[in-house]
Amino acid sequence: MSFSSLGLPKTILDALAENKYNKPYPIQKKAIPAILQGQDVLGIAKINPFKTNDKRVFADMLQDMNLTDLQAFAVKVGVFPAGNKTVLKNKIKRAFDASLHGKGSVQVMGEPIQLDPNNPQHKEVIDYLKG
Repeated sequence: MSFSSLGLPKTILDALAENKYNKPYPIQKKAIPAILQGQDVLGIAKINPFKTNDKRVFADMLQDMNLTDLQAFAVKVGVFPAGNKTVLKNKIKRAFDASLHGKGSVQVMGEPIQLDPNNPQHKEVIDYLKG
């Protein structure tokens, strides 16, 4: 499935192509059509302390960091902040790659939601969050 099959306007499709986003993630495949129909969507994703699971986004983020930024980021994600820029980037990349193997945390932004374990749809979300 491609972004063009989701009914997005040409301007958005052009921007996606320009930024080399060729294939939607599973949540995008489900959410975009619903959003375009005016429905409300709640997306819940397991994330890591890097705030992304997307290797492209992560690589771009690291690219722009100076040594001081890398040291602060290393501490934030649990990596010992010793070494030059190259050493720190490699340490952080290894930690990022390790975080993609099913370990992470869940963040829900906005108003707290109440999930009813007796509601089958809510139960599915509760089971997912329990991992």
